[in-house]
Amino acid sequence: MQLLFRIENELIHPISNIMTISRQFIGNQNGNIAIMFALLLPVIAGFIGASVDLSAAFLNNARISNAVDTAILAGLKVYGNKDLKKDRKAKANKAALNILQANLFDKGIKLDKFNVAFSQDGKKSYSARVNWKATSPAYFTSLFGIDSYPLSNTVVAKLPIGQAKYIDLYFMMDFSSSMGIAATPSGITQLTQKAGCAFTCHDGSNYAKIAKANGIDLRMDVVKRAVNDIAKKIKKLDSETADQYRIGLYGFTHRAWTILSPTGNMDAVNGALSRAGVQNAHTHLGAAMSYLRSVIGKQGTGSSKDDRQKMVVFLSDGLYDMPPWVYRTNTMRVADCNTGIKAQKVRLMVIYTTYEYINHWAYRRLVRPHARNLEPDMRKCASPNSFYQTRNVSDINKAFDSIFVEFVKAGGMALTQ
Repeated sequence: MQLLFRIENELIHPISNIMTISRQFIGNQNGNIAIMFALLLPVIAGFIGASVDLSAAFLNNARISNAVDTAILAGLKVYGNKDLKKDRKAKANKAALNILQANLFDKGIKLDKFNVAFSQDGKKSYSARVNWKATSPAYFTSLFGIDSYPLSNTVVAKLPIGQAKYIDLYFMMDFSSSMGIAATPSGITQLTQKAGCAFTCHDGSNYAKIAKANGIDLRMDVVKRAVNDIAKKIKKLDSETADQYRIGLYGFTHRAWTILSPTGNMDAVNGALSRAGVQNAHTHLGAAMSYLRSVIGKQGTGSSKDDRQKMVVFLSDGLYDMPPWVYRTNTMRVADCNTGIKAQKVRLMVIYTTYEYINHWAYRRLVRPHARNLEPDMRKCASPNSFYQTRNVSDINKAFDSIFVEFVKAGGMALTQ
């Protein structure tokens, strides 16, 4: 009778029974953790693998997008060349494909589809429309039946007829000590372990050599590569119209100087950047703006090589610091940005390389009192829709990609995706 009652009870109350067994299982901890880990391990591995594959897909998508942008603009420049009386479309297609292949070849990326169509809208503009497709391979998630990730986009570019402008782009870059920090959190940790400091800027040290020897990118290394990437794109884009786009390089610490005057020679830009580096020096933001005013002069219309339109990219972590030993630190003075630059209707694009927290007495004493105002004051310095805050390598690259698009747009070319 007791047995019958037990069976009946288990049949009538299955949920209660399961919960009782579950509590007994949880209460008995012998081997439970190992069993749960074994059950969850495939799920954990799947999430980790998916994140790796998706990160690779996003990176490949960005690489393809950059290559397609450069290719379509270069092809459009050829299509809009009035000296080409025949076969303009064929030559424009060839120019676009050549640049696309050159940009993707060293990255091992192959497109599944690349269709470009050039056309002319009466006497208003030339246009180009690109449809592309690619696949990013899946390495980890293939174990779960996902072999690849599809990538695709449509890009449209326009070139107004007879409205091309001559543009100079001035880069004013902060080469003071704080820009000698490693570019990533892992790099900061690694450099601290290898050299005893997160920065490479101290007198008599070999920290910069240690960073290079260990493959640790500094923030300024990333910036220099991004500027050079713009120069490479302009070189390919500007082959049909010599010197329509020029780049000038300037640096500052407690003083400002010319690295390279505006030039259409993009190889010279790369050479000049390779010789520039972070210095063990303070930061005078006002001196940088004052120097820019002296070299830029008046804004031009862009109608000719002698009347060039000007744009400025100002890059810094936004902290003013000057001796004596009891440092005077402050944030960006908006008046320095307005006087002689924005007042001349020169577009001022500001890249704020976020001053991240560092566990060091200098940060606590000199930076933390101003930390909350660094970003707002740098933002106020920028022209409308021209502020870029960066925290990592990806942010810096995205900012410079946007600046490239704005640069070519100012010259009369429009790019939409």
